[in-house]
Amino acid sequence: MVDITINPDDLPWQTIREMLFTKNLATEILGKLRIDIHKAEPNAKFPEHIHTNNEWVYVLKGSIIDQTGEYHAGQFFINKKDSKHYVHAGANGYEILILSNGEWLQEEKK
Repeated sequence: MVDITINPDDLPWQTIREMLFTKNLATEILGKLRIDIHKAEPNAKFPEHIHTNNEWVYVLKGSIIDQTGEYHAGQFFINKKDSKHYVHAGANGYEILILSNGEWLQEEKK
């Protein structure tokens, strides 16, 4: 039996920063679990940041690039707690499904 049904198409995109957007599908009451969809416009860049918790990522559309490689639609990867990386969108942008166990990230202080 399904208790809650969410149609992501009915949710508005929230701006994270220029060219980067998010939809929060669910957040556990204590903030220990988040499920989001992120979208980036073509060639968008997200600065280096630190993951304060684990993050599991499934690429829905397009491609996402970081220092470990380029991931395409249908691929899955994990950003471990305390890992540091940058993110670039591929030529067609991306949409990714993200499951994280806590706060999303902490931007690197310069």
